[in-house]
Amino acid sequence: MNLIKMEEISYKKLRKYILAFMILGMICVLPLSSTNVRAWSASVSRRPQSASRGETFTQSITIENTGSDSMKVDEIVIHFGWMSSGYGYTLPGTPEVIGSGNEATFTTSVTVPTDIYEGTSYDVETKITAYDPGFWGEWAISPDTKTYTGTIYIEETPKPTVSINNPNPGSELTTDRVTVSWSGKAYSPESIDYYQINKNGQGWIGVGSDTEYTFTNLEDKTHTVEVKITDTRGESTTDSVTFVIDTSTPPSRPLNLQAVEKDGEIDLTWDAPNTDGGRSITQYRIYRGTSSGDMTLLTTVSTTSYTDEDVSKGETYYYEVSAVNSNGEGDTSEESSVTLSSGGLGDSIPNAGIIGFVISIVVVVLFIELKKKY
Repeated sequence: MNLIKMEEISYKKLRKYILAFMILGMICVLPLSSTNVRAWSASVSRRPQSASRGETFTQSITIENTGSDSMKVDEIVIHFGWMSSGYGYTLPGTPEVIGSGNEATFTTSVTVPTDIYEGTSYDVETKITAYDPGFWGEWAISPDTKTYTGTIYIEETPKPTVSINNPNPGSELTTDRVTVSWSGKAYSPESIDYYQINKNGQGWIGVGSDTEYTFTNLEDKTHTVEVKITDTRGESTTDSVTFVIDTSTPPSRPLNLQAVEKDGEIDLTWDAPNTDGGRSITQYRIYRGTSSGDMTLLTTVSTTSYTDEDVSKGETYYYEVSAVNSNGEGDTSEESSVTLSSGGLGDSIPNAGIIGFVISIVVVVLFIELKKKY
């Protein structure tokens, strides 16, 4: 009996000893937290105090360890809105150990989310998690977490803009091939999503990120071209330009010019040009001179013939003809010339008709007198 009681007493004592050692072991094994972790502070600054959606601002956090032991900054998280949701950023460079009496600065660039509301202020919460040393040099299990809250105003983000650089408004172009170029601007260069172009309301053509587009085979008329810019938010604006295409030219040269003497005058005839330049021919200009290549404007006509009456016998005349339309005067025709004849005796003696009449009278009188005698 006594032996059994002694064994029960020994077993009870052993259980107490084991429990005591277990508690002591837990105390020794688990890092004990000190009050040092409470002895730190942080300052948070950001620039700018307002920003637009998609814009990047700088967040700077300085942590000062005012405790007697080192501390470990384990994580710094920045949130738009409350901590349980919103948009989080974990700063790079953590964790970091800060010695007693020292400080460390953490800086990062934070991009404002593009799908938050504009024209309102948002809380920007900075949560810092830190640990103090444990009993045996380990870090304490229970961290100290502090949250610093500031605000940032989200500005109204302007819509993207586009400006057509070429051609100039109201331009009159003489080619059916036109390159339209433009420049665009959005709240950030990378926020430009794509461009589109539209001619005369015929539908949008996607051109991606290109800032020029070439139209070909444009008709002779007034054209209006629109360019649209769209950003990554889906916002868009347009710019337009109106210009005129006129590919018409002055007429080509008249053909087959002929100069022929007739009854002491010179008849001119010619054929119309091969092309009128895309505009109706309004007149022909006739040039005349008395030496080749040296001519002046004689007259203008609306037909393909003309009679030159102001000429002199025996003179040589040279002619050229050009056609004119609303675009101007075309090239002159090939040269044609004619020399007027000098004429017979009757043409060279003054009053030849009268002299002939007088001679006829004299002949008649002589005939009568001779008849009387014989």
